[in-house]
Amino acid sequence: VEHLREAYPKLIRDFYLKLAPRARYWGDKNPHYAAPNYSGCLDTIATLFPGTRFIHIIRDGRDVVTSLLRREWGSFENSHSRWQGHVDTGSAFGASQPSDRYFELRYEDLVHDDVGVARRLFDFLGISMHPDVVKFCKAQQEERTPLSGPTRDLSVGAATSYWEELLAPDQRLFSLELLGGHLV
Repeated sequence: VEHLREAYPKLIRDFYLKLAPRARYWGDKNPHYAAPNYSGCLDTIATLFPGTRFIHIIRDGRDVVTSLLRREWGSFENSHSRWQGHVDTGSAFGASQPSDRYFELRYEDLVHDDVGVARRLFDFLGISMHPDVVKFCKAQQEERTPLSGPTRDLSVGAATSYWEELLAPDQRLFSLELLGGHLV
C-alpha cells in the first residue's frame, strides 16, 4: 500500500504529461468518484494529490432520474437513490474540505449564467479566464450543443424538463417524495 501511495501519483502525472506535454492543468470527470459504493475514493484522491481541487456539479435530480430511466440504467427507485447517494457523498466530502479545494455548483445555474459561473469557477481554480471561454459560452447561448439524448431542451432554458412527459402523475408525485429535500 505504501509503495502504491508513492508510485501512483507519478504514474497518473506521467500519463497526462504524455497525453498533453504542454498542458499546465489536467482534470478528470467521473461521477462514480462520489458513488456511495466507492466510499473513500474522493478522500484517496485528496490524499494522493494534495493540490487537487474538486468541482461538484449537481444536476436537477428529476433530469438525472429521467436520463437513467430513458437509458434503462436503473429501476425507478434505484435511479432516485443513485442520484441522492451521489449528491450526499459529494456534498459530505466537500463539507470536509477547505473552501479553496471544493467548489459546488448547480448545472442549471451554469446553463442560466454560463459566463458568470465560469468566471467564479476559474477564480476558484486560480486560472485566468481566456476570452475563448467567453466566446464559447456566448455561442452556447445562441445554440446549445447537445450531448447524448438530452433530458431537457436547453434552447428554451434550464427550467424545462422531459421529466413530466416521461413519468405519469402518480410517478411524479412519488418521485418528488423521494427527491424532496435534495431538490431544495
